[in-house]
Amino acid sequence: MDKVAVLLNEMVEQGIIADYAVFDAVAQMRYTKVVVTFDADILVAVAEPEKLNVLSPIYAFCRERGYLPEG
Repeated sequence: MDKVAVLLNEMVEQGIIADYAVFDAVAQMRYTKVVVTFDADILVAVAEPEKLNVLSPIYAFCRERGYLPEG
């Protein structure tokens, strides 16, 4: 989760996303007992919501760092 937080904070700093929130099981661990989960559910506020393909800058950012989409 630390790597995800670093990526998300860098995206905010670079203006790729406006803000983000972690939710679901990862967020639940903060308030309840630890559970095993292999994913991170992230809600992002995009920096340019008027764009048609708002996810393109996020995918480009991740691709430049070696994180490729799966599935």
